[in-house]
Amino acid sequence: MSVELAPEVTPKVWDIFEPTHDGTFNACVGENSLHDLRTYADGYIEASVLLLDTILEQRLIGQMDTLVHPILYSARHAIELTIKAVLFELNSCDLKTEEKLITGHSLGKLWACFDVVAQKDSRLKELYLAIDPILKALDAADPDAQDFRYPTGNAQDGGAPTQTLQGKAIVDLLTVRKMVKELEDLLESLHLMAEIVACQRCLGTYTQDLNRDELMQLAIDCGSDPSSYFCDTQVKWQQSHGLSKRAFRRATDFIKDHREFSGYTGNETPLIAIAPDLLDAIVEFKLEDVERMLVRQRERREKKSAGSSLYVFDVGMFAEEAKEEPIKFKAYSALKDQLTAEVVAELEALFYLSYPSGYSENYLSDYENKLANLSFADAKVKGYECMCGFLHIFSKVNMLDNLIKSLSLVGQNTKSESYLGKLESLKRSLEINH
Repeated sequence: MSVELAPEVTPKVWDIFEPTHDGTFNACVGENSLHDLRTYADGYIEASVLLLDTILEQRLIGQMDTLVHPILYSARHAIELTIKAVLFELNSCDLKTEEKLITGHSLGKLWACFDVVAQKDSRLKELYLAIDPILKALDAADPDAQDFRYPTGNAQDGGAPTQTLQGKAIVDLLTVRKMVKELEDLLESLHLMAEIVACQRCLGTYTQDLNRDELMQLAIDCGSDPSSYFCDTQVKWQQSHGLSKRAFRRATDFIKDHREFSGYTGNETPLIAIAPDLLDAIVEFKLEDVERMLVRQRERREKKSAGSSLYVFDVGMFAEEAKEEPIKFKAYSALKDQLTAEVVAELEALFYLSYPSGYSENYLSDYENKLANLSFADAKVKGYECMCGFLHIFSKVNMLDNLIKSLSLVGQNTKSESYLGKLESLKRSLEINH
C-alpha cells in the first residue's frame, strides 16, 4: 500500500529589496542613497514627528500606549546620531575628538565630547545650550538606549531582569510633540552649523577668542568707530564678549590683514587685475543692458494687459528687438583691448564668489583657477576664449547683482555701494516714468 505524500509547500519569499511594483514607493537605501549618519538621524526624528502628528490629529487613543516607545526611542536615537555626525564633521577642522570616543549609546558621554568643542565657538555653544534640556530629559529616562526599546533591562549580578521605565506611569504626548518638533529644528541647525564652522575654521578665519561671524561683526563695528584705535569698540566688546585687551588687539590685527574684513574699516584692497575705470565701464554697459531688459518687460506687460494676441506679441515685439544690437557685443567691442585673460578670470571669479558657498578667503585661488582654465596656446585662441568668457558672464541676468555682492566680499565696499545705488536709482526712474 503506497502512502501519498502531501505536496511540498514552497515558502513565500519576501524580497523587499527588489522593485516589483511601479516604483512610486521604492525607497532608496544603501549605495542608492545618501548613506550617512545625518540621513539616518533625519529619518529617526522625522519618524518621531510623523507618529506624534498621526496619533494626535487622528486621535488614535487606543494606539498611544504602544507607539509611545518607538516615538521616544526615535527622538533619542536622532540625538545620538546627530552628535556623532557633528563630531565627525568637526574632526575635519581643528575641533577634533578622538574617534574612539565617538562610539556607544550614552548620550551623556557623547554630549560631554561635544561640550568640549562647543566651548571654542559661540555658535556651537548656543546650540548646545538649546538642545541640552531636551537631551537631559531623554537621557535621564533612558541612559543606555534600553528603556525605550525593551520592557526589561539586563539582569544585574545574576538577579532577575528589571522592568524598564520604573517609577514612570504616563507620557504627555502633547508635551512630547512640542519638544520633538523643537528638537527637529535644533538638530537640523546643529548639522548645518557644524558644516559652516568646519569650513570656516579650515579657511583659518578665526582667533582663539572669536569665530568668523564675530570677526566680521567686529570689523563692521570698528568701521563705524570714530576713535583712531577703536577705543569705543574695544570697551563694547570687552563687555559683551569678555575680551581682554590682548584678545581685542589680536582680533583687530587679524582684521587688518583680511581682504574682506579690512574693507569694513575703510582699508579697501584693490582688485587683482581689473582697473577701477574698466570696472566702471563694464558696469555702465550692464546698467544699459538692465535698463533695456526692464523696459522690454514693462512693454510686454502693457501689451498683455491691453489684450494683444500672442501672435502679434511674438512677431511684432520680438522682430523689433531683433533689430537692436545686443549690448554685450557693444560692450565687448568697446572694451576688448582691455579684456585680458587676467581681467576675464577675475570677472568670472567675482561673479561666482557671490554664491552661498563662496568665501572671500577663496577669492585668490578661484581667480588663479579661472586664469589657468583660459588657453594660452596662441594669441588667437587666447583672445577667442577671453571673448567667450566675457560674453558668458555679461549675459547673465544676475551679473550685476552678483558683482555688487562680491565686491563687498573682497573689500571693495565703496564700489559695491556705488553700483547698488546706481542700480536702485535706475529701477526707481523706470517706475516713476511708468
